[in-house]
Amino acid sequence: MPDDLPGDATHLAVACVQEVDFLLTWNIRHLANPNKLDHLTIINRRLGLLTPQIVTPEMLWEE
Repeated sequence: MPDDLPGDATHLAVACVQEVDFLLTWNIRHLANPNKLDHLTIINRRLGLLTPQIVTPEMLWEE
């Protein structure tokens, strides 16, 4: 997560600690970026945390 946008990191951290199943976001650049999801999952596993499924509203509408 970028240093200048602490809200993204906080949003994800709260979702992981609270063990939510889904994190709904409009932020495709950082949170819903598939290229970053593997990295986030690895970090969370090392910390003993679950990674929520990060989705955008469009992803939900497709189902």
